[in-house]
Amino acid sequence: MQVLQRLLVGLFVAAALGKSDFAQTALTWQQVRDKFEAANPTLGAGRVGIDESHAQETTAASEMD
Repeated sequence: MQVLQRLLVGLFVAAALGKSDFAQTALTWQQVRDKFEAANPTLGAGRVGIDESHAQETTAASEMD
């Protein structure tokens, strides 16, 4: 019975150590920034507001000519 337990524990440890999918990968600053921007809807909404403001400025400037 002890041999079987040791074998199962050994197999479990080997499987756990062999699985490296859980290791963290290093990210570049650009990757961190891209992930943050993709996950933050407030930034997207702010960017839309800024784009609309620029469009209104362009329209106002062209009407003054």
